[in-house]
Amino acid sequence: MNFFIELKRRNALLFWFGLFNLTVAIVCLLLMPFEETQILGVNKWLKPFKFYSSVGIMVLTMGWLLYYLNNTKKVRTYSWLIVITMFFENGLIILQAIRNTTSHFNITSTINGIIFNLMGMFILVFTITIILVCISFFKQK
Repeated sequence: MNFFIELKRRNALLFWFGLFNLTVAIVCLLLMPFEETQILGVNKWLKPFKFYSSVGIMVLTMGWLLYYLNNTKKVRTYSWLIVITMFFENGLIILQAIRNTTSHFNITSTINGIIFNLMGMFILVFTITIILVCISFFKQK
């Protein structure tokens, strides 16, 4: 229990966002037995479950690690960029599951193409953010 208290103290924003993602992952897991719709041969809630659970773990890990950066302004910026990009990335994945269609590489219609391109934009911003986090650690004295 002390671990979670410490995690919340280090970065409350990423702590709560991590819990949000893990909660949605659990909801997706609980929906699986009641859903017969399959996308590419698997339950439609499996992909959102995988993404929300992995993002939840990653966000909690980043909340722990960013504590070691001395620049609080950068930590706040990085934290918000992680939250915003992953909120929309996962939101679009679950939207496509609700629509009973694939999320990645789906350009079968204009809306699916727009969603796929938005996902690409969000993951690009996220990737650049993580690169900047790494650079910040290497530059820190």
